[in-house]
Amino acid sequence: MNGASQSQPSASARRFLRPKLRQATLILPKTGERVRRTFTLRSPDNEPQDDADDTTPLLGGNASSPARHQGPVAKAIGKVHDGSKKAYGFATSKLGINLLKCSIAYLLGSMATFLPPLSNFLGHNDGKHMVATITVYFHPARSAGSMIEAFMLAIIAFVYATVISFSSMGVSMAFAEADLLVLGHAIVLIVFCGGGLGMVGWVKQKLGNPLVNVACSLTSLALITILTKEGAVQAATFSYIKVVQVLKMVFMGITAATVVSLLIKPVSARNLLRDDMRKATDVLGDMLVGITHSFLSGTEEELKQPEYLQSSSKFKSSFSSMTKNLGEAKKEHYVLGTEQEYHLESRLVRARKEALEAVYSNRGLSRSKPLEVLADYEEVAASCGYFSSALQDCAEEMIVYLDILEELKQEVEKSPRKRTWNWLLFWRKSKKADSDESRPDTPDIQNQANQLKMLRKLDERLVFFIDSTGLRLFSGEKISRYQRFSGTCLGAVFAITAWIAAHENPYLLAFFGWLVSLFCFYIIVGKGKGPMGRFILLTYNLSALYAYSLSVQDADDDDDEGGVSPEIWEITLHRVVAVMVGCIWGIIVTRLIWPISARQKIKDGVCVLWLRMALIWKRDPLSMLLDGASASSFADIRESIRLQRFLNHLEALRKAAASEFEISGPFPSKIYGSLFSTSGRILDAFHAMNVVISKDLKASPGEMELLKYTRNERIQLSSRISHLFSVMASSMKLEYPLNDALPNIEHTRDRLLARIFDFRKNGDRNEVATDEDYELLYAYVLVTGQIAQDIASLGQDIEHLYGVLNEDNLKLQ
Repeated sequence: MNGASQSQPSASARRFLRPKLRQATLILPKTGERVRRTFTLRSPDNEPQDDADDTTPLLGGNASSPARHQGPVAKAIGKVHDGSKKAYGFATSKLGINLLKCSIAYLLGSMATFLPPLSNFLGHNDGKHMVATITVYFHPARSAGSMIEAFMLAIIAFVYATVISFSSMGVSMAFAEADLLVLGHAIVLIVFCGGGLGMVGWVKQKLGNPLVNVACSLTSLALITILTKEGAVQAATFSYIKVVQVLKMVFMGITAATVVSLLIKPVSARNLLRDDMRKATDVLGDMLVGITHSFLSGTEEELKQPEYLQSSSKFKSSFSSMTKNLGEAKKEHYVLGTEQEYHLESRLVRARKEALEAVYSNRGLSRSKPLEVLADYEEVAASCGYFSSALQDCAEEMIVYLDILEELKQEVEKSPRKRTWNWLLFWRKSKKADSDESRPDTPDIQNQANQLKMLRKLDERLVFFIDSTGLRLFSGEKISRYQRFSGTCLGAVFAITAWIAAHENPYLLAFFGWLVSLFCFYIIVGKGKGPMGRFILLTYNLSALYAYSLSVQDADDDDDEGGVSPEIWEITLHRVVAVMVGCIWGIIVTRLIWPISARQKIKDGVCVLWLRMALIWKRDPLSMLLDGASASSFADIRESIRLQRFLNHLEALRKAAASEFEISGPFPSKIYGSLFSTSGRILDAFHAMNVVISKDLKASPGEMELLKYTRNERIQLSSRISHLFSVMASSMKLEYPLNDALPNIEHTRDRLLARIFDFRKNGDRNEVATDEDYELLYAYVLVTGQIAQDIASLGQDIEHLYGVLNEDNLKLQ
């Protein structure tokens, strides 16, 4: 048996006897014997090296480590120590600090329910959990500038709710005096409830800003609370008691969040903006080096390397972060009275953007392949000439950037530091603002009772209904409804568990609420699932905190839902049913009554985008230098930035459409992603053309001669490009395959190149034109070459979507 066991080693032992291991010949020092043994770096001990780290030696240095001979208790202590180190690392990380700040703000907000002094300050009211809810909506995990904006939006939300409420009371009183109270109630219901909340929904949908969204939710909460709980509208009387209570709760909630945000590890958007600028400058230098190498080598391999792609991705993300932080830094500067620094920082971001555009124009228009370089001398001249011009533009923008940076340095180091607060003098219009507004193509950086007792008890629950029935796409409705409903169910479970475990003890309830808030804010801040996290806490507040208010006889003089002995199961059931009804009604509205499909919006949007491109090229872009600007903005290449923004909107819809359920099958997100990427390259070429044209809208004598000499060829080329864009838009709209016999752009473009070459050889005409006068035509030639390649790519993507034209498509039926 022993021999058999030795001849058949175990599976773990066989791993060390594989023939693939290196066989080494060595001499034993003690005996001098030459032996042949298997060479391995493995430890002779087959136990896992759980305690190995980056300082553990590879060649058996760990064999004599004391940790290898530790007992189970010591190993358990070591694991606890490692776990505590990881927990401390998470707690001190950015996410951990944000979670701590949010949970502390929530705990402070819940004190309005649990602490008698604060509870008495708010008066006799069972809705004091609204203070904690506000700290969830306007959580402190944001910069100081964003917190200032949140504070202002909260005040605006309350003022709007107050105006609607007082107006409703006034209308009700006026019709009551005329003995038409029922008609007055109908007007209040239709105009103020329907119209007022409809206005909230429109602002939320129109602006699409996260902070505006939560402000709209707060408006709905305050408005419904006042209208349904006050009772003054129903009784046709004027009362401000509930309005004052809501004002106190709003002020306490937003103050708690603001204090926590500004006192515990405050975050400055100004510092974040400067960090983004430093990162963007470094990445921009790396990109420029890669583009220059690619141009000099005549290949695109440098632009396809992971290093360049990573740098490009970093710059795009840092520029998006710069735009966001600039808006938040603006609020900080205005509060501190240093708005002059904001204007300089805004110019810095704009200069950085223009330098990026110069770099991208280099990349997009200098793609000349070796065969093309050898085949066409004029295209070589166009590539070299345009690259030199674009590089010079980039250098000039960098000089502007450095000049502004020097101004900012002088402004910051000025002593004593001057604080102006000129923005408070709103009736005076700043000259600086005038100059900024008049600047073309500048992105907008400073870019939303029921008389039955049971229904009256469901007042705050109507906020679920308002939040669940907003105007949304199919996909947004699907994801949002799921998050809201699942969040409500989780919140109900947490509320029941906390209430049963705490036995109405306010200290335990506050502790359980703090634990729940940690989990929820991790979902909101860490995972980015705002609706789900907010609805968990909202349900918890409307159940556990509301039940505590009932238990301390803080209700509104009725015994619904258990009165002073709250029925937690009944309370949570009402919340879950309210959300379920809201979700079902939202699905009915968005799917049956007023459907809005992201897929259809994408298809229509792509068609409009390509038709706008067709209109731009229907009228030769360079003709504006000869004939003046077009009367229609649709045919102006200077609209390229607006088209780029629209393309970004379509890209956001593409991500939403992937979540839509359709009988026709899954959404071809990858193909549409390729369509949008190609369209983006075309718009980059449009913008590069626009930059060259916008340098000087008055053509020089040499440019005039050159443009007149090539007018016919340019008209033919522009018409052909316009025709191709129109054909692709029609194919996309009709969902029909493209014809394989489409016009060819290359031959028309070659005729234009030959015409330019002929002009260069013509001595009389060429004496008028200088080398700089060829820049316009060079950019035009390179843009059309890029468009020709991208149109071919678009045709292939459309073929993947709708197939090819065959006999079945041509049958007469």
